[in-house]
Amino acid sequence: MRNLYTISLYAFICISLFFTACTENISRIGPSPEEEFFKLHGGAFDQQGIDLLENEGGFLLLGTTSTTTEGESGEMYLVQTDELGNNQFTAVFSPTLTGADATSHAMTATSDGGFLLSGTVVDEEGQSDAWLVKVNSSLELMWQQTYGGPFTDETALAVEEAPDGSIYVLGSTSEVDPLKVPGPQGVRDSSDVSLMKLDPGGNIIWSKTYGYTGTDKGSDLIILGDDEILVLGTTDFPDDGSLDKDVLLILMNAEGNPFNTQTFGEAGIDEIASRFTLLDDKVFITGEQKQGSTSNVLFLSVDNQLEAVAGPLGISNTRYTVGFDIKPTVDGSGRFIISGTGDTEDDAKLDILILRVDESGTDLDGPKFIGNQRNDSGAALLVQNNDLVMIGTTQFLSNTMMTLLKFDIDGDL
Repeated sequence: MRNLYTISLYAFICISLFFTACTENISRIGPSPEEEFFKLHGGAFDQQGIDLLENEGGFLLLGTTSTTTEGESGEMYLVQTDELGNNQFTAVFSPTLTGADATSHAMTATSDGGFLLSGTVVDEEGQSDAWLVKVNSSLELMWQQTYGGPFTDETALAVEEAPDGSIYVLGSTSEVDPLKVPGPQGVRDSSDVSLMKLDPGGNIIWSKTYGYTGTDKGSDLIILGDDEILVLGTTDFPDDGSLDKDVLLILMNAEGNPFNTQTFGEAGIDEIASRFTLLDDKVFITGEQKQGSTSNVLFLSVDNQLEAVAGPLGISNTRYTVGFDIKPTVDGSGRFIISGTGDTEDDAKLDILILRVDESGTDLDGPKFIGNQRNDSGAALLVQNNDLVMIGTTQFLSNTMMTLLKFDIDGDL
């Protein structure tokens, strides 16, 4: 672990001015600016924000940080803030493999007060392994493990702890055939959804794959009580005669045996799933719906039998918008907040995207963008009473930094 906050006086002054500009802009979002904020976290190199949880009265932020000015050799980046988003503690975790490049993907709280952090490690030859890190309540490293073989690529895109303390890690796996082309990296064949069940120490109990003949990837999972798991992913299985990407849902028992598998999509359109949430026995999904050069926010809802209720449909009125996370509001209105990334017709730069939709996917007030004439992106979000808290990434000078925002859900952006 080490601190990344050694910044030149010039950079400090620039960041302070940037904070002021962001705060003035964000204060238009809601009526309580003293409770709202736009914070940047990072240092001399690149940082990206990906996931967050409530912790110790503030927020625990997960991201990736590079260790060189060229953005190479990524490491896992963990930041604890207070309730106003101010940094209280920073930890950086490196993979045990020398020279490896790491990317963070997701985290979850554990029953012992600690946290599980999932990521992917890529070695110098371009081969990837799934990576899992366990920290205690003080954010100190307890253990880390990588999972993979000499002829496979593995990722760990989501992680959850079961009620019995076992751990489920979701991602994708693909075989590497070193005989197809010269060079150590070989050729990546079609991939499958992968799911591992681990004991509390990170040791594999079993590992299973799911998929068709094409490319299948997992993106999110939810543990439903003691005996069921719901897996979200994307597949290009040609069930309609095409190779378009479709949303994939797999409902299985606790031992990883599927009993209900469904795909959702339309011919000529790619539906790429990102994350999902539950409300009133329904599943609500977001991601990207892509047709040609146009991308819209994906919305899909299904019932507890995995039958479509609304969608899949695309939400947007701009050239490019992509959903990353979706959460219900807590007022019982049936509304949802979708975070993501997008651009406007008159601006080539990417902005943080917010959408407010109802349970049928109807856009309630149009896409809203937050940005400062730079490339910004939104990632995971939390709903706290009538406030929205989101993590993301913003470009600052020549680097990127982790972004944390909090504002009123019903305010005007």
